[in-house]
Amino acid sequence: MTVVVDSRDNEIEISIHDEGTGVDLTNLEQYFQVFYTTKESGTGLGLAHAARVMEDMKGRVEVSNNLAGGASFYFYFPILLANTF
Repeated sequence: MTVVVDSRDNEIEISIHDEGTGVDLTNLEQYFQVFYTTKESGTGLGLAHAARVMEDMKGRVEVSNNLAGGASFYFYFPILLANTF
């Protein structure tokens, strides 16, 4: 697993890359719904909670498969400037 932190424009990007089997992109929208899971012992709360937290913070989360295998999750956090409060 690799974690990368970068900044660009008005946001911070944290990307997490793994080398597993990747994700089924045909069900991508369901991944962020409460109780949806592809794991036998999963609860379906992890990605749904992460997406909700990001939304509450005015950020976003994206996912993609890697050409070499595995998946990448990208978390984008807005950079808030002092004069915007």
